[in-house]
Amino acid sequence: MELFPNQLEFGKRIVQALVTHRNVLAFAHTQCGKTGSMLAAFQYDHTPIHKAFVITGLSSTDWLVQTKTRIPFARIFHRNTLHHFIKIIQTIHNPLVFIDECHIAFKPGQAIWDILPLLSHARIVFVSATPDLKFFKPHRVRPGFAIRVMPDPPGYVSLNYLSQSGHILQCKNISDSPDAILNIKEIIPYLSTPAYHIIRTPKDALHQLTIHNFKSVFKQAHFVSLPTDLSFLSLKPLKHTFVFIKDTLRCAITIPKPFIGILYERFTRYPNKSSVIQGLAGRATGFNSSHILVFSFPNLLR
Repeated sequence: MELFPNQLEFGKRIVQALVTHRNVLAFAHTQCGKTGSMLAAFQYDHTPIHKAFVITGLSSTDWLVQTKTRIPFARIFHRNTLHHFIKIIQTIHNPLVFIDECHIAFKPGQAIWDILPLLSHARIVFVSATPDLKFFKPHRVRPGFAIRVMPDPPGYVSLNYLSQSGHILQCKNISDSPDAILNIKEIIPYLSTPAYHIIRTPKDALHQLTIHNFKSVFKQAHFVSLPTDLSFLSLKPLKHTFVFIKDTLRCAITIPKPFIGILYERFTRYPNKSSVIQGLAGRATGFNSSHILVFSFPNLLR
């Protein structure tokens, strides 16, 4: 994995903080290069492979595969394999553990929270774009925290940039509302060159109803439901292609951006700010993505 200057610098600052603190909160905006920074930190720390761990409260296999690919010499565990991590970590002296997307399963009684008492012998780096700071002040989780923040690198497309440039619009009910068809038609003025448009739908029957609604509006488009492999997003589409997902593409997951047109978040009456940032809006951040239009919750992304 190629590391960029901002990742190398952030990784070095994390390791320097670990000299005087056994706990570091590493904050960086979505798609800013957190995974590469973890790799850089392991390298600067010269962590032996048997002492290098990355865990998460996510149950996403996409995260697992992506992280193993990018940090091949660390041992990687997601929520479904944390029981293996628990057995291994107790036999390791002074391990370095990165908790990626640490806001997930991080409340009392949840998976990551319950593991923390078993890690008193470990150095821990908590990594997130949306940490719940109430758990770090005044050091409720573990004593003696250092906090390190990654500055946005040059060329980074932030949520603030997308918002100020008018690229974040309000999502609406496109499933079971009487106005669902009219809400879908609001997309039409923003369609030009054939592109991929990712639509997050509700679960169960409403998923199929949402697809049915789109097919009634876009007669000549191509439709993809619940793809397990998104590598096709790297290929230029011949026609507008609507890709319907449910709960994938959250948190650390990165997608190819050149041919993305619209990202449409699932509508809810009571949106959660962290979930919104970590959802499709967060996938639009990063680099070479200023062309993407996001239908989400503008009031939570300013």
